[in-house]
Amino acid sequence: MNIKMNLNNEDKKILIQVGCKMWKEYINSLMILVPICFCFVYGFIMLVLFSSDILS
Repeated sequence: MNIKMNLNNEDKKILIQVGCKMWKEYINSLMILVPICFCFVYGFIMLVLFSSDILS
């Protein structure tokens, strides 16, 4: 199991391209997930505040 640590330039370019592509996918999924999570949290907080208002 001998893993070469020294990459030639082509390997580095491919790694960088793959990394950029994965990063873009990650950012795109975040852009979709963050607003949804924000809405859920906001709705939950409003629900808690509203129900505590009714109870008190």
